[in-house]
Amino acid sequence: MKIDRLLSILLLLLKRDRVTAPELAAYFETSLRTIYRDMEALCLAGIPVCSEQGTGGGYYLMPGFTLDRQVLKVDELLTLLAGLKGLRDIDDESSLRRTYEKVSAVTPAERETLEINFFGWDGDNRIRNRVRLLHGAVRQLQPVRFRYTNLQNESILRDTEPHKLFFRGSGWYLLAWCRIREAFRFFRISRMEDLELLPGHFTPRPMTEDDWDPARLDAPAEEVRLRISRDAAVRAKEFFSSESMVEEEDGSLLIRVPFPPDEWLYSYLLGYGASLTVLHPPALREELVRRAEIFIKKNTT
Repeated sequence: MKIDRLLSILLLLLKRDRVTAPELAAYFETSLRTIYRDMEALCLAGIPVCSEQGTGGGYYLMPGFTLDRQVLKVDELLTLLAGLKGLRDIDDESSLRRTYEKVSAVTPAERETLEINFFGWDGDNRIRNRVRLLHGAVRQLQPVRFRYTNLQNESILRDTEPHKLFFRGSGWYLLAWCRIREAFRFFRISRMEDLELLPGHFTPRPMTEDDWDPARLDAPAEEVRLRISRDAAVRAKEFFSSESMVEEEDGSLLIRVPFPPDEWLYSYLLGYGASLTVLHPPALREELVRRAEIFIKKNTT
């Protein structure tokens, strides 16, 4: 959209000393002729755009021209960036990069102390591809079939009518009408396999407030009490809040926190090894012991 591109060009000029027309054409994936017209439009709008030919030349703003950069407060910026972190899985990189340029150009000076990288370390696009497929299905009202593995490690083939995507915490979820259960269900996208679009379209079903309440994403939490020895205290302090822990004289930590018992919790706690003592609940301690015994058996025979 032209207005969107003009605003982006203006913000780039505010952020950079000089920008050439070929750079702008490549950045916005358009022709040089379009860029020349855009610069004329900015001048007609009263923006003091200057240009110089030759080596070191390009477009720049007349010295002294500024816009109010106090558009976003730092806490508002962090909220927006958190949302962009989730949007990276739907949007392509060039679109997200342009959005980040806009945000960084109008945020306060404190942004110089904040470095954001939206993309993961390993380049694994499996979740991104699933989210994009499901997002398209939600918009097109197209049924989706997938194999879903629940917390009991049961793999079940599901035929669904996708209604809404949620990004919560660090994961994506799909709210869909399950044709097998004949009810709305939340599905964690990382547990889906063999996604396929089914032919035809569905009519959206009416939902109650309870159906789409994101609180249903969480399993019922119960109080977990842990003791973590001094050698792993630094790691624990990076994860648990200070309000949930008490440091003992020997440097170990007593931690009390509500957590739903699920695969993530089991895997996380097992990573502490001998540094962890589970004080409560007994069922959690027994489950970790059972898993540790299986590991020992598999790796000593």
